[in-house]
Amino acid sequence: MLRLSANQISFSYERTAPPIFQNLTFHWEGPRLWWIVGPNGSGKTTLLQILSGYLTPQKGKVVFQDSTSRAPQPVTHFSFRQRAFFIAPNMFFPEFWTLNHLLHWLIKLKNKPIQPHEILEETELTPYAHQPLHALSQGMRARFLIWSALALADFIFLDEPFAFLDEHWQQRLYAKLRQASTTRLILCTQPRQTPPEPTPPISPTKYLTNHSANPGRSVFTLHHQLWTYPDTLR
Repeated sequence: MLRLSANQISFSYERTAPPIFQNLTFHWEGPRLWWIVGPNGSGKTTLLQILSGYLTPQKGKVVFQDSTSRAPQPVTHFSFRQRAFFIAPNMFFPEFWTLNHLLHWLIKLKNKPIQPHEILEETELTPYAHQPLHALSQGMRARFLIWSALALADFIFLDEPFAFLDEHWQQRLYAKLRQASTTRLILCTQPRQTPPEPTPPISPTKYLTNHSANPGRSVFTLHHQLWTYPDTLR
């Protein structure tokens, strides 16, 4: 069991600005893949940063729990930092680092017994292991970081993970997310209401239309723009 809970959180970037979230309460249960979808400016990235502990709400708290926990712990706790991974487009790392350097640093940071060559092989980046980051395309860096997160963390936060991937790697990533979600809690943001279409096709838009009015389902609306819902394929 993996659980992430936002309890009465409120957040704004400036004291005088209208709050982006106000008294938001929701629970994400896992292992599972969840989508957070909405148009640009609806608060997707901000919500993901709050849930992952990168931003602190002015009110309320975010806590996590797993099957070994006696009680929920705040996401600012060190144990969560070791088990969580937040990835966003254009994340900064020293450009002179190589993939190999970055991968060994991440493995040490997360304290996971992962063989570096496994990630490099799965992402087809072994020939580029000793290349500096600035020599790699955005797509190469994106898939490297996302696959690293899926290998090294239990709570995974991916901000628009398909942004820099071509169609081939989008499909591979979607399959990988579904596979990883059997043992991890994964939250992904998307600027539209349809992730890359799997086989058989699903319609998240139709899912929301059918279930958003049902109070027993795991769907919520913020400002009538932002939704979260579980992936329907298991």
